[in-house]
Amino acid sequence: MGDWLQFVASFALVLGLLGLVLWGLRRMQHSKAFGRKDAQLQVIDSVSIGARQKILLVRVRDQEIVVGVSPQGMTALSHVQHPAANPGQTDFAQTLAELKDNAS
Repeated sequence: MGDWLQFVASFALVLGLLGLVLWGLRRMQHSKAFGRKDAQLQVIDSVSIGARQKILLVRVRDQEIVVGVSPQGMTALSHVQHPAANPGQTDFAQTLAELKDNAS
């Protein structure tokens, strides 16, 4: 019985440490700790439109570009030009609606 208790305690400790490491890695991934502070390329938002397809809103310096991503590659769909009071906060759904209105 003592061996099983030691086994279960060790297993719980290993799982706890693994969870702690994964939690720390996720927090670092979303922080700027590993990112460049002067990054000129930034993914603003993304939406999945299929199993392996996405549409990304990408900012390159002061320009925003809508990019389609598929297994075959990436394609620039449109350049977004709109006066934004706060360029750091772009509503992706609103941008897609504007592009849809402009296309028709």
